[in-house]
Amino acid sequence: RLNYNFDNKYIVNLTATRDGSSRFGPGKQFGNFASVGAAWIFSEENWVKNHLDFLSFGKLRGSYGLTGSDQISDYQYLTRITSNGTIPYQSGPSYVPTQLANPDLHWQTNKKLEAAIDLGFLKDRLTINISVYKNRISDQLVGANLSTITGFSSVTENFPATVQNSGIEGTLNFKVIDRKDFDWTINFDVGRGWNKLVAFPNLKQSPYGSFLTIGQSLTTSYLLHYTGINPQTGLYTFQDKNKDGQLVSVLDVNRTLSDLYPVDLSQKLAGGFSSDFIYKGWELDLYFNFKTQTLPGSLANTYAGEVNTNQSTQVLNRWQYPGDITQYPKFTTTGSDRSYQNFRQSDGAFSDGSYIKLRNAVLSYDLPAKWVKKIGMQRCKINITAQNFLTFTKYNGVDPDVAGFGTTLPPAKIITGGIQFTY
Repeated sequence: RLNYNFDNKYIVNLTATRDGSSRFGPGKQFGNFASVGAAWIFSEENWVKNHLDFLSFGKLRGSYGLTGSDQISDYQYLTRITSNGTIPYQSGPSYVPTQLANPDLHWQTNKKLEAAIDLGFLKDRLTINISVYKNRISDQLVGANLSTITGFSSVTENFPATVQNSGIEGTLNFKVIDRKDFDWTINFDVGRGWNKLVAFPNLKQSPYGSFLTIGQSLTTSYLLHYTGINPQTGLYTFQDKNKDGQLVSVLDVNRTLSDLYPVDLSQKLAGGFSSDFIYKGWELDLYFNFKTQTLPGSLANTYAGEVNTNQSTQVLNRWQYPGDITQYPKFTTTGSDRSYQNFRQSDGAFSDGSYIKLRNAVLSYDLPAKWVKKIGMQRCKINITAQNFLTFTKYNGVDPDVAGFGTTLPPAKIITGGIQFTY
């Protein structure tokens, strides 16, 4: 590792490593990785100090590097067997294979490129950071599906795909008020990410050719386009993409034989906001977080009227008579009509899962010292804490933290209070 700093303004970092891992077989155990980073603290330049005195700190930085990963379980490159007492052989235990060997396992690689700017204003009472990044991952260590006629359902391998993750992130920290009896600080962070499949040799001949497309996001799903409830039949309706009078929901590698549309289900924005107030003995800490995303809705894994299944009371607004204009279809106990299965493969099964949540709120009060000293204490603090207290969302499931309906309980709303004594 080499670090060079010239005049406290120009900084260069060079790093090189050679890593070895016994999780890979002979001849594959070692990998070479390196990175370079550079920064310019331009707030140290005289022209900034003389003309931009409101700027207390300014830094431009960038980096590029190659890192490796060996995050798989041990001995994946070997064949493994275990004893099986339930199927004896000549009055003794038999031995069966439990893992398919892959002697070609090697390091996963990640190429990382990042550029950022750090700014400080008003003697760093306000600080801002903005960064953009682009990462390309190749040779991912994953479990690849196998035909069961091989005797195994999967094998660990280096995935031949190259996946790109890119995005932009920003943070803001602001000391709004800084006085003896009153302190107020806010912090804000937000990020937006994208991913796409950059390369995949022989994709169409692979098991993934029917649902992955080069140049598109890995979270892209191919879905029917839902067009509402038929007022005469009470059943779901969908768009006939190729207008051939048939609804085909099977996707072939050429994307030509179906009525499916690509829908990107990736998370869009994510971030958080915190605000801390201190006024004399009072302190209030608030933390909100937010996401913009698309999630499976309340009927993504069921159908209206399914027996022994919890469902949202929204489905009571169902179709009952010819001519009814409703959001939900007629009830069924079997879901035998094809439209119910098609709905699960359509964009209608998804809902806007965006939200803003008050994740944590803490209100506390330190009793005045002159009060507590009269009863022989050094400090007495009263506090009340609320978790998951408020949620603002249009999601039609139980909670945007839990996709779907009824499969998992959402985070509990918790309110606690306490008193802390110090003698």
